[in-house]
Amino acid sequence: QSDWSSDVCSSDLGYRVTFVTEATLTFPMRHPDGETFTPAQLKRHTETVLVDRFARIASVDEALAQLAQE
Repeated sequence: QSDWSSDVCSSDLGYRVTFVTEATLTFPMRHPDGETFTPAQLKRHTETVLVDRFARIASVDEALAQLAQE
């Protein structure tokens, strides 16, 4: 799932992390108060936690272009 471990690893080891959200998968999740979060909401939250702290957010095309330059 997009929201599991993505926001707590990799950069801790000094890696430059590029997170490709569209290459991840998640499912609706229910909060203990009963509110259900959609996959889109969970992905957006994950991007918000990661960006400028732990990772760069990129599309598949952007990630492939970056790899082609390296």
